[in-house]
Amino acid sequence: MKRTWLGVIFIAAAFIGEALCAAGAGQDLVSLAGPGNDLAITPVSGPVDVSAAKRFLNGIMDGFAVGLNYPWLNYGWDFGDTAWGHRGISTPESRATVAADFARMRSKGAKVVRWFVMSDGRAAPEFDSRGMVTGFDNFFYADMDAALEIAAANGIKLVLVLFDLKLLDAANVVNGVQTGGRDGLIRSPEATRSLFDLALIPLFKRYGASPTILAWEIINESEWRISRNDVSFSQMYGFARQVAGLVHTHTNQMVTLGSAKSTMVAQWKGAGLDFYQYHYYDNMGTLFVPFNIRYSDMGLDKPCVLGEFSTTSSRSVETHLNTMLNNGFAGAWAWSYRAGDGRSDFNSVADRFGAWANAHR
Repeated sequence: MKRTWLGVIFIAAAFIGEALCAAGAGQDLVSLAGPGNDLAITPVSGPVDVSAAKRFLNGIMDGFAVGLNYPWLNYGWDFGDTAWGHRGISTPESRATVAADFARMRSKGAKVVRWFVMSDGRAAPEFDSRGMVTGFDNFFYADMDAALEIAAANGIKLVLVLFDLKLLDAANVVNGVQTGGRDGLIRSPEATRSLFDLALIPLFKRYGASPTILAWEIINESEWRISRNDVSFSQMYGFARQVAGLVHTHTNQMVTLGSAKSTMVAQWKGAGLDFYQYHYYDNMGTLFVPFNIRYSDMGLDKPCVLGEFSTTSSRSVETHLNTMLNNGFAGAWAWSYRAGDGRSDFNSVADRFGAWANAHR
């Protein structure tokens, strides 16, 4: 009887841990148990190759891919116009600010910058009344051109995050602009096709040969929203696999996906990603998600980077970077330069971050 009750307690604690982890990261809880949830699906993939991280870096990055999450100047509004007006990167004010930011990030040793593009769908792409994609507005490509020019001028590689988990939130209209409510892009074959034909394929064709783009990231932390708004893991996995195929067809760049935590990475095997990515924050350490893990123990078939770690963490920035380097990961990207949330205070660690990066060129 004691063993039975201990088992129940442990399972309950684990479930509560997942909830606290999601809430602590500023996200809503994914339904991790119950009928209709297929988060447990783990696609079969090839054998593990422990040399993958070294091959990933060869000819692409000069050593460990140390980097920063920008991740936006204005969330969801850096690329394209809205009813609120245009504040994209091609405007003189935005361009000057971003140019100064990138020069500073490079001066502190950043090789890679992760930047959110369409986010929750507020500025791009364009939609009709049925939720079908109709393309991009007249500002979108000018904003993208400006962003790539700034990054190239500073010798920085970009990981461009196509969508954020908030794309799957309930629709909210603020002063004529809809945020979220675009889960149809994942669920509806017709909406997905419109996205591919009128937005993603033209986007990839236009920038597919740019040496400034290291990778396209399909979506950020979708696991925190899967099984909400009727989006299942199998639907998201299928969407990710299709987008990865488009990247490989129309570009010479890589494709990745931002997993919410390390225990969720392996479920994306077989989706056609070129490297994996997960995020880590302090509260995960007490909730059955260890910090000090080795790449070789993750059972992955492609390289992996730590795509987000807090610059307000109880662990030093050097501890994060040293651990990832020594444990076989291909890179680590600090959160963040401009997000302005409680996990972001790059100014407080900038000099130490820069010293570490310069010592590990």
